[in-house]
Amino acid sequence: MVLTEKVHQVLECAGFQVYSHEQIPSNDAGLALGQLYYAHFYKNK
Repeated sequence: MVLTEKVHQVLECAGFQVYSHEQIPSNDAGLALGQLYYAHFYKNK
């Protein structure tokens, strides 16, 4: 079992609602997209 799947399972069993990406990679590209998202909304605040 992959680590992320195990963590997902443990959190759900503990009663947490778990959200994860489907189209955004969990590497530098995803981090850059998150920074862009934050900058856009911070600037337009």
